[in-house]
Amino acid sequence: MVRKAVEIGISLGVSPRDTFDNMIDLIKSAEEYGFDSAWLIDIPTSKDCFISMALAAINTKTIRLGSGVINPITRHPAVSGRGLAAVQELSQGRCLVGLGTGHTDVHMLGKKPGRIKDVEEAITLLQKLFRGEKITNYGMNLQLPVDYDPIPIFLAANQPNMLRLAGKLCDGVILMGGANVEFIKWQMAHVREGAESAGRTLDDIQLDLWFPMSISDDKEQALTDIRPWVASQAETFSFWKDLPDFLEPYRDECARIGAAYDKTHHVSRHAVHKELVSDDLANYLAVAGSAQECVERIEEITSLGIHGITTALLPGDRKDRLRTMSENIIPALA
Repeated sequence: MVRKAVEIGISLGVSPRDTFDNMIDLIKSAEEYGFDSAWLIDIPTSKDCFISMALAAINTKTIRLGSGVINPITRHPAVSGRGLAAVQELSQGRCLVGLGTGHTDVHMLGKKPGRIKDVEEAITLLQKLFRGEKITNYGMNLQLPVDYDPIPIFLAANQPNMLRLAGKLCDGVILMGGANVEFIKWQMAHVREGAESAGRTLDDIQLDLWFPMSISDDKEQALTDIRPWVASQAETFSFWKDLPDFLEPYRDECARIGAAYDKTHHVSRHAVHKELVSDDLANYLAVAGSAQECVERIEEITSLGIHGITTALLPGDRKDRLRTMSENIIPALA
């Protein structure tokens, strides 16, 4: 992949009440505003991400399109590989794979997230498929025709073992957790460790940080906007047996949020559990405030060596959010 200094993307889902036409319009607007990528959320409460990616592919020209993110439990990698290859063809080589263990989406279906072994197997299988190699893992021969470059695989990770796996095997890593310098440095150290174990360096891996951002001169409104996403991260942290030192002050708060978390309202502005998120935790994990405040936070983050940032396209006037980011954040990344 050819890199810009720092790339910027959005992540979005298509709710059952929303239309594909509206999604296409938003992604086309993002492309026109200069965003580099759009990642389609894959959870049971959103419309299918592969269909969304395919529709976006045939209605755009330059923006890259990613699965944000799939997992090997609800989507078998042999099946996912075919869907992603179709998007790669339709987009003429603009597809990206976001892959993880599964958390909310898996729990919603009464299953357990994938193990490291499951994820590593999925990465290896997908890499072989994207190179046009024949796979015989499941008692059958499976091979995809390859007309484009292999699809880059980004591993969504926030804990040491997954971060090291990303450094060892993947084209990129989606750094999940928060827009916090301490957190990012800690994650990058584990990615570097995995890379070096495989004879690679951090420069071989695209580092993409995902976090929510709300730009508003009304600080309270900005914090209200990002609380649902922060709650989802806090719920994830509530499962961790060992928290890094910098998250220890938030252990009890994360536990309370985790206990109250209603997955049917995952990252929803209507969720009741979001009210349990303190201003302190919200500011620690997300970016919220005036344009100048947000630019300063982004500049601090990208100075660490991050190659890209992806921000959730929050509800409300989404086109206005895109425009505001294009006028304030994209110039700061140039």
